[in-house]
Amino acid sequence: MNEEKTNKRRTKDEQKTNKRRTKDEQKTNKRRTKDEQKTKKQRTKDEEQWYKSGFLEVYNEYFCYKNNLFF
Repeated sequence: MNEEKTNKRRTKDEQKTNKRRTKDEQKTNKRRTKDEQKTKKQRTKDEEQWYKSGFLEVYNEYFCYKNNLFF
């Protein structure tokens, strides 16, 4: 009798824990995707600034020269 109650309580606790875990994972995934989107936006802004300043063009020429890549 006591064993059955203990088992029922244990399964309820496990279910609660699993629900909490999935909620936490969902929150973490949402936060991660938001962070990734922010990073991508910042990266594109940085790349735009680099293109405007001509940095990437010079870097690409240097990279091609160092690695013997000529187009």
